[in-house]
Amino acid sequence: MYNLQEITAKILNTPPYQLPPVIHTGGVYQVDLKYKGISFHKVSPQLEDCMSGYFDFIVRVNDKKRFRSNDFDKVPVKMGSNIPVSYQPESIVNVIEEVTNG
Repeated sequence: MYNLQEITAKILNTPPYQLPPVIHTGGVYQVDLKYKGISFHKVSPQLEDCMSGYFDFIVRVNDKKRFRSNDFDKVPVKMGSNIPVSYQPESIVNVIEEVTNG
């Protein structure tokens, strides 16, 4: 379970990039909204439960994106091509230690 600050940061970094309208009446918190045509309603005595439920809801709704073939033209490496590697493999170094008596 995340604390309220962590949940708030996650919500603000996920589309629609805004906090939900929360109503506090009678000792309970309530979130009731519609996003992308899908309704969400949550009632809880703790604000953290409402916010984490809202975060799970927006992640689930945003995850339903339908991909088209031109969406994959914008990726850094086209599908089926070799991925460029920017590092060199490490070379093996042999260390020989000389011990002299003297």
